[in-house]
Amino acid sequence: MMEANKQLRVLWNDAQMRNVNLLKRILTPIVILFGAIGCFAQTPQAERPQGLYRLQRFIYQDGRTSSPGFYQYKYAADSVGLLIFYRAFNNTTQWNNLLVEIRENRPLLPTGEQPQGSDGHGTQIFNVDDRQFYFKWYNDRWPNMSRLGEFITEVYTKDDIQENVAKAFMLLENKPQSATSKFHGWWMRVAASANPDGSGQRHSVPVRWKAYGPDLSMVLDIQDNGKAMVCYLTNTVRYESDSLIHEIGHPCNIHWIDENCHALTFMQENGQKLTEVWARGGLPPMWQSVFRTHIPLYRDGAACMRDAVEAAKGDDLKQAELFISAISPDYQ
Repeated sequence: MMEANKQLRVLWNDAQMRNVNLLKRILTPIVILFGAIGCFAQTPQAERPQGLYRLQRFIYQDGRTSSPGFYQYKYAADSVGLLIFYRAFNNTTQWNNLLVEIRENRPLLPTGEQPQGSDGHGTQIFNVDDRQFYFKWYNDRWPNMSRLGEFITEVYTKDDIQENVAKAFMLLENKPQSATSKFHGWWMRVAASANPDGSGQRHSVPVRWKAYGPDLSMVLDIQDNGKAMVCYLTNTVRYESDSLIHEIGHPCNIHWIDENCHALTFMQENGQKLTEVWARGGLPPMWQSVFRTHIPLYRDGAACMRDAVEAAKGDDLKQAELFISAISPDYQ
């Protein structure tokens, strides 16, 4: 009897051991899986560059580094990457220039340092955090920068962004700013004429945009089939009154047609007066999508001109008609 009980205990222990081993084989992969998930959740993921960054230095394939002798920025939007060049003048009678162009037709997404593209020459974006990113590209056209056929890495950070550039992008992004003048915001030029007394030459002018901030104004032209824009900045704008402002030292007289449309007259360098009619409105939809703004065109250009006729008539109908005819040759 005792021998039978002993054999039974041996069989019971063997069965328990087999169950334990089976349970281990089942649970071990599950434990590993949840451990991996936990580690993945706790490991910081590479962030995507967002917003405005300044180029700080170049790193060449042979390990050399250098600082740029110019002002270059990148802007990481949701859909594209912008390349920006800034040219600043110390002379306050000149506009500072900001060239903005769409350089990447896709967002700036981290790639790591692995070769990109079928030939391995594709752009790499790595070392990304909330303050910087590295942009590595293959040089096959600029022998003055490095030997052709080598990679150049550009280091971008959010440090040392120039004040005027930061203010310009606040306007482009339509960030809230303290408005101390009714001019503040975005405007679109709908007409222009030299010598508005009717004796000047009629002008067919391209559409352009203008933005006023508290202490900076910016004129903007769209170029390259809509893929680039040139911004002219000045921080010398002064708002004397609702009917007079100064830009780069020039007085500009304002005639308000209504709160969303005004005529601005100033003296050009050639001694001729220029009158421009501006309607409140934002950039073209493609550029507004880049900067995530939604600024409508408040006034149609033709309607603005019709109201200008009525507002300008006053006591001298003939003078008003000459004025409008010079501004808008197609007006009937």
